[in-house]
Amino acid sequence: MEYYENDNRTQDSKELNPLNGNGETILIIDDEEPFVEVTKLLLEYHGYTILTAYDGVEGISVFSENKEQIKIIVCDLNMPRLGGRSILQKVLEIEPTTKILIISGSIEEDYIVEYLVSDKIDFLQKPFLIEKLLISLKQLLYPRGKNGTFH
Repeated sequence: MEYYENDNRTQDSKELNPLNGNGETILIIDDEEPFVEVTKLLLEYHGYTILTAYDGVEGISVFSENKEQIKIIVCDLNMPRLGGRSILQKVLEIEPTTKILIISGSIEEDYIVEYLVSDKIDFLQKPFLIEKLLISLKQLLYPRGKNGTFH
């Protein structure tokens, strides 16, 4: 993910960015603390409300307590205490309509393919630019209509 310290955008241009959120709550589950903190700051800057968890067990707990507010889970696959497959299964047992953005350095696990056929689950390979993350979130939140625009 690239971050530019000297961001010269005005408040007006920030508000007009169609990729910005509108206060939607996102849960980030990842064991890499620097990644979580930077992603949290960037997504908050772009209009999202962020909850965080640093392993799968904590992630399931945070999700269970806040499932009504959480619109998307952004989740790494390789984590201690509870891995990606178990997280996906438990989240979907709790709330089958949950939208999930899987993020990982690789997609070696064969089981992921079965989840990617859903329009509620997507994959983004690390490292990525913030714009790619924002696009993926918008596409999950507001699937494209027949004319190709976000709803």
